[in-house]
Amino acid sequence: MTARHRMPTQLTAVVVRNGKVLLARRVHDQQWELPGGTADLDATDGAVELSRLVRASTGQAVVVGPEVYDTQVTTDDGPVQLIAFGCHLEGRLPLQISERYRQVAWLPVDELPLPNLAAGSEDALRAWLAHRESGGAAPS
Repeated sequence: MTARHRMPTQLTAVVVRNGKVLLARRVHDQQWELPGGTADLDATDGAVELSRLVRASTGQAVVVGPEVYDTQVTTDDGPVQLIAFGCHLEGRLPLQISERYRQVAWLPVDELPLPNLAAGSEDALRAWLAHRESGGAAPS
């Protein structure tokens, strides 16, 4: 399969701190999602790119951990491969908002699911929580 026929890849970061998850509300449709963005994995290292995307879109510096979720979702632009990584904060920085997001917030995990949570976000969060609860064993 050539690159031009390959599905776009959306990298997302699952960051949980003190029972709250980092979520960002998109400008174009007001849905909440895990922060991240589209990446060309042939051109860059996924962990480096995801760290850059999270910093640029939320102001948060993260250390990218294991891949915890991989699925295909349908967006307004068509199918996208969604890959989520469990991440840890690298210090405490003020939240920032990029052009892509209207709002960035730490929301309580126990208040999920939100009625307007983007496809794949809740499943990715649950996968990261299960991964951590299992002692961080490599996902199967």
